[in-house]
Amino acid sequence: TKVLVHKIASLILNEDIKPEQFLMLTYSRTAVSEFKSRLYELLGSMAYEVDIYTFHGYALQLTGRQVQDNGLDVLNHAIANACQQLESGQITTPFKSVIVLDEFQDINVDGFRFVEALTDAQEGEIRLVAVGDDDQCILSSVNGADVQYFDKYQDRFGKDEKEFLD
Repeated sequence: TKVLVHKIASLILNEDIKPEQFLMLTYSRTAVSEFKSRLYELLGSMAYEVDIYTFHGYALQLTGRQVQDNGLDVLNHAIANACQQLESGQITTPFKSVIVLDEFQDINVDGFRFVEALTDAQEGEIRLVAVGDDDQCILSSVNGADVQYFDKYQDRFGKDEKEFLD
């Protein structure tokens, strides 16, 4: 958390990237709150302009879906549905020049496809920043997370153009 918060603050303060050009994705609402709080400590009210969501929350926002009575089914398919709609051009995403991925070790096939679809949907050059620890993959039995996506990340996004923080 500390590494990412300071990375975002550094990019905003030192590289003149505007807060609204960031999209940060993580896996829990607790992490979203923690990031917002820590960013506020470093950036003040500018922190409110940084978009920070859970993977599922952002997928739901993009597709305009809400979790109600059949919430678990909608939630379980949110990322796959958003990927399909992004890939087919049914929905678009606002331009983000920096996409930050937290807890990358917990990404699964749908999450990785979502990251690919989000980056492919961007019209300009983007910076992708991912942080993860392959020794702390805790969602493998829950959502099929697999540390193989560290290598897939390197293959797909390339070390030269993108950043990977471990």
